[in-house]
Amino acid sequence: FIIHDRIILMINGLYKSKILDFEVEYSNKAEFNNLRREIFDNQIYRIDSNQEDIKVIIDIGSHIGLSLLYFYNLFPNAKIYAYEPNLISYEILRQNLKRNYLDKIISINNLAVSKSSGKSKLYIDQSDNHWFSSSSLLKNGWNGKQDSFSIEVESVALERLIEEYYEKY
Repeated sequence: FIIHDRIILMINGLYKSKILDFEVEYSNKAEFNNLRREIFDNQIYRIDSNQEDIKVIIDIGSHIGLSLLYFYNLFPNAKIYAYEPNLISYEILRQNLKRNYLDKIISINNLAVSKSSGKSKLYIDQSDNHWFSSSSLLKNGWNGKQDSFSIEVESVALERLIEEYYEKY
């Protein structure tokens, strides 16, 4: 599996863990443990609302799907739409949803979400750590310090998504 001449990932060489009742595969132990702690232990995405109040969840930058599992566990009746532009993360995400029988329930898209539809530059960590969760449309990541390279990806306008889902629900 090649996304760029600097990154090669063998899908068969992934680690496995259980979260709640879900089985998850991932490529980076430190990144996975950090995200698991943030999402499930610290509950950084916690929403204080009744299950029935949440109809739609749009997850932008879904990475390998940990946030999706968290949202699905809390809001099993919500329609969940996921967007992940990094092809490596997207493939692992797709497999994680399929493995947990959520591939027909959660809609995933290999797209970036931006201010406009079309082509965008996605910046990916090029350090030896390969922290794909920090992929960003911002050069050098969210903190401006990440050593990154760019690839061209398709993007969809956030405004278009909001209008589309607002009309549906």
